[in-house]
Amino acid sequence: TVGEKTLTQPLSLKMDPRVKTTLADLTKQFDMARGIGKEQAAVRKAQQEGTNLHHQLKALHEKLDARQEVLSKQVETLDSKVISIIGSEPVRTPDSSGVEEPAFGQTTLRSLATLWSELERSVESADAAPTLDAATAFAKDRASTSKLLAGWEELKSKELPRFNESLGKVGLPLVSLDHNGRAANHPRR
Repeated sequence: TVGEKTLTQPLSLKMDPRVKTTLADLTKQFDMARGIGKEQAAVRKAQQEGTNLHHQLKALHEKLDARQEVLSKQVETLDSKVISIIGSEPVRTPDSSGVEEPAFGQTTLRSLATLWSELERSVESADAAPTLDAATAFAKDRASTSKLLAGWEELKSKELPRFNESLGKVGLPLVSLDHNGRAANHPRR
């Protein structure tokens, strides 16, 4: 459209003739890739919330003095639960790849983010339907993600409000889930 003149022309989309995969198989690949993206977004959001909360708890713990031993223990307990869900931050060295090797049998948001990225690369690596191994990994990773996110939601909806109530009683600022200062079930103060 230029000024008051609009020009149109039909457009036909055709399959790349080099791709021999059926439309049904490409649809399966697309559907799995979208599912992976959805799971990655949920993990990334929870991981960011948890990381923000962990940094605030760490800073709060450093500010507490010996007279606030009970609150200090509450901070340690809550932070320990947060770390058990999000995973500890990988130690970066000049020669490290930055890829976390999860502890054997331990599932965290950080380890799930790695698993989802690996699965995404596998599914997107060729114009083909997902393999049986990819479908199995998708189901397993989705179940692990669902379970871990349920635990994260419980921490946010139950434990964080109780902790913030304790902070409020002694006149300390509330901790929050994001960098904007909004805590779960609490208005900004």
